[in-house]
Amino acid sequence: MKKVFSILFLMLIVSLFKPIYAQFPLEVGNRWDYVEGWWDGTGNGDSDTIVYSLVSDTLLENGKLYYLIRPMNHFFFKEYMRVDSIGIYFYYNNCNKEWLFFNYNLAVGEYVEVPYNSYNYCDTVNMPKVHKILDTTAVFFGKSVRFMKFYYETGLDDEYTVGIIPDFGFVEWDTFNFFGYYSMNLLGCELSGVVYGILTFINEENQILYKYSLNQNFPNPFNPSTRIEYEIPEVSFVTVKVYDVLGNEVATLVNEEKPAGSYEVDFDASSLPTGVYFYQLHAGNFSETKKMVLLR
Repeated sequence: MKKVFSILFLMLIVSLFKPIYAQFPLEVGNRWDYVEGWWDGTGNGDSDTIVYSLVSDTLLENGKLYYLIRPMNHFFFKEYMRVDSIGIYFYYNNCNKEWLFFNYNLAVGEYVEVPYNSYNYCDTVNMPKVHKILDTTAVFFGKSVRFMKFYYETGLDDEYTVGIIPDFGFVEWDTFNFFGYYSMNLLGCELSGVVYGILTFINEENQILYKYSLNQNFPNPFNPSTRIEYEIPEVSFVTVKVYDVLGNEVATLVNEEKPAGSYEVDFDASSLPTGVYFYQLHAGNFSETKKMVLLR
């Protein structure tokens, strides 16, 4: 009898501390299938499906675990991401700082300020606001879930409306600018081996096949920041270093083991003089060097 009572008491304690909603499910191997559509100012448009996959996780300098979702052709899947009961965070390597972009605990009408700049996410001047505009209950994939909407204006003529369900993640985007309208809506997902909704077929174009490669930095010439992208096809110890024309090392951007994937790193040359610099990727037995120009 005492054993039964102990079990019931333990179940009660667990239920008291169980979160009301499951958190954004982040686990390597998970996938999200979307239908996307676009329309331009002249009435032209098209639609297609796209699959995003969670390809890797990594423990960063602040001791927290972050995740990478690919492909990275969408704004919200470009950075390291983590989620807790408060909301969704993005981590920016160039300033070793995370930002809470989508705060679940905001009241409707409240907002948080976040940094936005295409090449310097540490720029905190004139930060745009992310407003919560809806927080309700809805039925999604047959489940009664919490549904939130956020409105995000970048200040660069782009406006986003983002729908989030903590059980499933990002479920819709709507983007408006001078050139037209773009939308994405979740068709289905596979989370921890459980399938919800509709999964689309992944053909060869949508498969994530990595190789060793180092891309040209962008922008180039740059002032004072630029972005470097690279890929590795297997777990490797990776270094990305920057040298001046005399061969002196001026910066180490990456120096750690990484899983297979596509990565990007920002280089801030605020303290360096105008000139030609070289950046070099070492990963396993692969090495490649490219030139870039700092022009003030």
